[in-house]
Amino acid sequence: MEIFDFKNKHSIKVEEYFKNLPPIHWLPKVHKKPHKFGYIVNSRSCSTKELSIRMTLVLQAIKTHVKRTVSKFMKTLGLIYSGLSIILLK
Repeated sequence: MEIFDFKNKHSIKVEEYFKNLPPIHWLPKVHKKPHKFGYIVNSRSCSTKELSIRMTLVLQAIKTHVKRTVSKFMKTLGLIYSGLSIILLK
């Protein structure tokens, strides 16, 4: 019941359509040795959809910031990152 208390305390509205837990399916990865399994989680109409969308936006913003910061830092050192190699400009 803690989830419902949190939801009510913070006035979070959840549509009836999104109150389901996501179904989880697994597929064998027969090309792996030894064989492994890949899991697929359907989030189209589940309780974690809004959280997933927001987490994706946050992580994309962090990735963009880190890329820009590293790029600026390497430029001040006279370096360029190209694919898997670093090129010295000076």
